[in-house]
Amino acid sequence: MNWEREVEDRLRKYSYRLDAIDNLKEKLNYINLILTSVKPISIDKDPIKGGGSKQEDILINRIMEKNLLEKNLKYCKMETKEIEKALKILTETELKVVQSLYMSKIKININHICKELGYSKSSIYTISHTATRTLALELYGKLMTE
Repeated sequence: MNWEREVEDRLRKYSYRLDAIDNLKEKLNYINLILTSVKPISIDKDPIKGGGSKQEDILINRIMEKNLLEKNLKYCKMETKEIEKALKILTETELKVVQSLYMSKIKININHICKELGYSKSSIYTISHTATRTLALELYGKLMTE
């Protein structure tokens, strides 16, 4: 496995996962509101052909959805926390390069990064490679070539 490419992929998804955390929290609050305002289910009627009532099905689906969203929220929190911790070991320049190349939702032109940071293209790519190697070692403990 190419751990450096895995790091690049995780960095690209970082800002989307931050947004997902907020969205998942809102969705879970909405589902909790629905679940706490559920009408009582009538048990005096027998289900037709062994199936449950429509209301029971909706309730079960909401509970399953809640469980899935809670797992997704936990994963996104863990993933963003891991990335944030790993980013702390980078130098200021490495962090700026990584943020510009991989973590921005808006595609930033390499020439703009060079001009902003005062480095040549080859230097930016060298800094990026060094940073992703460092992050791969921090996150996975090994590199592809090891």
